[in-house]
Amino acid sequence: MKRFTFVWVVVAACCAGWVMADECLLIDLEASPQARQLADDPRPSVVLEMENLQLVCSSTVVLAEIASGLVVDYEPGDLDLGDLHLVRGGLRSESLVGGPIVVARGGRYTLVKGRVAREMLRPGVASAMVAIPSRAVLARRLPGQFVPKTADPTIESLVGEVDAARWYDDVTMLAAWNRQTLSSGNLMARDWIGQQFTNLGLAVTMPPFSVGGSTSYNVVGTAVGSTRPDDWYLFGGHFDSMPSSDPAPGAEDNASGCAGVLEMARIFMAHPHEGTLIFICYSGEEQGLLGSKDHASDIVNAGDTAKVKGMVNMDMIGFTADPELDVLLEGSDEFQWVIDAFANAAATYAPQLVVVTSTFYWGSDHAPYLDRHMPSLLTIEDDWDQYPYYHQHGDVPANLSQPMGGAILEMNVAAMAQLVGVSVAAEIFSDGFENGSTSAWDESVIDL
Repeated sequence: MKRFTFVWVVVAACCAGWVMADECLLIDLEASPQARQLADDPRPSVVLEMENLQLVCSSTVVLAEIASGLVVDYEPGDLDLGDLHLVRGGLRSESLVGGPIVVARGGRYTLVKGRVAREMLRPGVASAMVAIPSRAVLARRLPGQFVPKTADPTIESLVGEVDAARWYDDVTMLAAWNRQTLSSGNLMARDWIGQQFTNLGLAVTMPPFSVGGSTSYNVVGTAVGSTRPDDWYLFGGHFDSMPSSDPAPGAEDNASGCAGVLEMARIFMAHPHEGTLIFICYSGEEQGLLGSKDHASDIVNAGDTAKVKGMVNMDMIGFTADPELDVLLEGSDEFQWVIDAFANAAATYAPQLVVVTSTFYWGSDHAPYLDRHMPSLLTIEDDWDQYPYYHQHGDVPANLSQPMGGAILEMNVAAMAQLVGVSVAAEIFSDGFENGSTSAWDESVIDL
């Protein structure tokens, strides 16, 4: 890919009387941040921001007028709007050998040049070709947008309780089962998750839902809030796995997210909480978000939509393709404040994370809640589409990064703790005298 500063010399005669298809530039926003202002310019037919790159399409003459001096990644004429395609969900890596060229990635979208056949799409019910919007920020990577604030000692203490090794152990445990939605391994994982919730003191239910003509189950653990019981805070991640044939360990997708739910349950259940906590590991995600759709619909049908004050979904939180720990926060315009809350929490309590944001949500267990107007957010590592074992037999724990999973959990704990209202009791006596433990009492050493 060539990079240069864009300088136009327009030869008017070449264009006189011609009807030309729109050409496109791919602008480097790190080198030319002023190009974001083009989103308000009516002349381009397309202005599409994808993290640190921006696609701008128009006639040759218009591009000459607006693009002088910008740093771009393609020479004039290399990108024609008619030859560009936007893919939601990514492409199979093997299809890129001698196939379409990846022009840009942004959030969970890929912009490619060249023919894209259906068989090139990554497996999964949500993978699809979508129309290129005329104006959109599919994903934004804007360093400095969120700045650290003074840390709250209570939140800082909770963040310090995140144990990435413990999270990884849970991933390993879940990956020992083939957890396809209608398999016996799925039922064994369901029961194990339920037992972990029970051990933490949660009230556990396993509501059934239909998968074709069969039945699968979510696992739900609930703890009623001390002062705001009708304010509900949901922590979710699916536990079913792919591929449909054995083995299907599904470590990254999505033992990592379900193990994240368990880790957050351990931390939050150890402390008093004002709001009601609802921890959910869904099944049926791979068949079209069936478990989360069922749960979100139940909330609406019961008239409890307004009780949901926040939901965080964890899907594929453990892989990184490079030393940078980047996380995608995906929500909706309706609930931009949720995205901002998590991004600010990352800046203050997990500064090792590089945050990317998107309001073009789809295809994971936050979507059914957003569709029903409940504040929800997906947290996913931003290298998800580079994971080579997506929906494959090789999706095993060894491919995961404890620092990646731990950093996302630190952000999630911080953000949700601020919403829920969690307190940390002071440990006045380290020997356990004031916390009900009698283990420190030994008559043989009492000096009378």
